[in-house]
Amino acid sequence: MGPLHHRLLQCVLLVLLSPTAASAQPQTMVAHTASPFGTPLPPNTAEREIHLTDRTKHVNVVHWESVRFVKDGRAFDWQFDSVSTNSFRLAEIAPKEWNVGAIRVYLLHNPYAYPSGR
Repeated sequence: MGPLHHRLLQCVLLVLLSPTAASAQPQTMVAHTASPFGTPLPPNTAEREIHLTDRTKHVNVVHWESVRFVKDGRAFDWQFDSVSTNSFRLAEIAPKEWNVGAIRVYLLHNPYAYPSGR
């Protein structure tokens, strides 16, 4: 192994073993299935963050909005780019291991996304 390969290996190990990489909070997850309710996003790319608690009954989002859902130290980001429904259960898009109960998502029309009233 030459000096360039050795230096590259050192850099990779430094990043992988750094304390910030091991303790990044909250733990981020991406939903892995396609959905008629929108699209999963890469971690930390959403415009807005919604913290879910045991008292949360519903959340309001706007069509084309991107939201990061946070619950119990875990998170996932979602783009509401579907216009096929006005409400659905959050469990439809949340990672399977999340217990979101009967929380409903209500999608509000974005008049700027569809000025023709579609």
